[in-house]
Amino acid sequence: MADKQTPYKPKILLVTKVTFFDIDKLGATTILGKLLADKYGTSVDIYFDSNAPRSELSRIVAPRSINFIENLEANYFTISIERGNARVKEVKWEEKADKIRLLVFTEKGEIDGNKYMVDPGSPHYDIAYSIGIKSEEDLLSQLGEFRGIWDAAETVNLDIRGENSKFAQTNHVYADAKSYAEAVLALAEEAELDIPQQEATELLACLYWKTNSLRNRHTSPDSFSSVENLLKKGASLSKAVRKIYASSSLLEVKARQEMLGSLVVDSDKVAMAKVSPDTARQLAKQVTINPAKNPLSILKDIVASFVLIPVSDDQTLVLLSTPDEQLNARKLFGQYNYVGDRLQAEMSFELGASETEAKIRSILNQKLFSRKQEEKAAATPEPVAPKVVTKPEPAKKPQVDIAPQKAAAASEEKTTTRQDDAELATVEEISAPAVAKTAELAGDPLAPATETITPKPAEDADAAASGNGFGSFGSIGGFGGGMQPGGKDPLPAA
Repeated sequence: MADKQTPYKPKILLVTKVTFFDIDKLGATTILGKLLADKYGTSVDIYFDSNAPRSELSRIVAPRSINFIENLEANYFTISIERGNARVKEVKWEEKADKIRLLVFTEKGEIDGNKYMVDPGSPHYDIAYSIGIKSEEDLLSQLGEFRGIWDAAETVNLDIRGENSKFAQTNHVYADAKSYAEAVLALAEEAELDIPQQEATELLACLYWKTNSLRNRHTSPDSFSSVENLLKKGASLSKAVRKIYASSSLLEVKARQEMLGSLVVDSDKVAMAKVSPDTARQLAKQVTINPAKNPLSILKDIVASFVLIPVSDDQTLVLLSTPDEQLNARKLFGQYNYVGDRLQAEMSFELGASETEAKIRSILNQKLFSRKQEEKAAATPEPVAPKVVTKPEPAKKPQVDIAPQKAAAASEEKTTTRQDDAELATVEEISAPAVAKTAELAGDPLAPATETITPKPAEDADAAASGNGFGSFGSIGGFGGGMQPGGKDPLPAA
């Protein structure tokens, strides 16, 4: 009878690690906390190291009976007193204006009131869950100085990675599941946790978020079974989809998933990422760019974040994420066609909107100018400076003057002509091969045909390759391999 009057209400801790904006993992963790809170009639603490915006999360998952904590700390301390030979019967305390008075009642013997110690307390939880944490080392590192929590509690590990080490007292590893929403659903079935209609809808929203409406690589046959199961529990598909769109569109979700796999941070103030050409084309159709919904904007200490999106072989869409609402990203970058290595820039905290825009424009112009110069140099080699020397027309002069002259004069002119011809022949023999050789080395298309040039196919191929402006840039966007022309989009279009 006493147990029914005072039901067991354990203190429950859920520990997870969320990278950027993983609605699936954070949402599934929150929903599991709500299910446990309903079962035990208590509240649940969720401890996660993430910058994930809770305002976005709350649009998908209502945080009822959930406490999000960013720091583990005890709200108490312990006082140890030397017992002496006393047998303690009861301890009470009185709160005064400036002190707390402890009253220790003994059955017999005495305590030594002059010998006592005060120790900071440690948070206590009866049940501790780890969700999506790779190893026990990672878990204890996240708990830090409060790692004793894990040793003192009843521990449960939940994950979807089959290779995850089984470091808890109870381990639920669903290797066939592609999302944590599916894992929570499976755990609820095993642990007989009742899933109300609202939580079923929220799980469905997380599942649709992860699988991009059941059409990307995170979709498995079990995903469709999970959807059917949630619908049987009263989940509303229309509400789930509306929840996703209330937070961010499926297209933006798709872009986020791709960006997270290719994020490049050049400094603590500038970050960039790429998406597939298919996503880029769809993003290019967006009317506005909302920095608040750009996942890069949640990075710490970032003033401006660049996102370079190759749309085609000669055009790159540049997205800008900045807390300064005065900057118009489309107006700023709409006039630039930029394909090349990573755009590196560093903004100062002191710069205002106009100064920041001016600096970005300056960097873009400088990049574009140098790139165009390189393209021009590679595509059109400079012509050879020396002029080709040819035999002058006045060489016909002796033919005009020979007939009317006397025999003596004719003999004299003939001698002079032989000397002139010899000099001109000498000039041709020296100049023509040298000029032809110079033209060959420089690649002059107008080189004189006074000397036979042996074709060099290998060098010709190299010259053609160097003249390809796009090929000379290396990988698209300078992010390494992965998005070469003809590459396959890992995530189908939304």
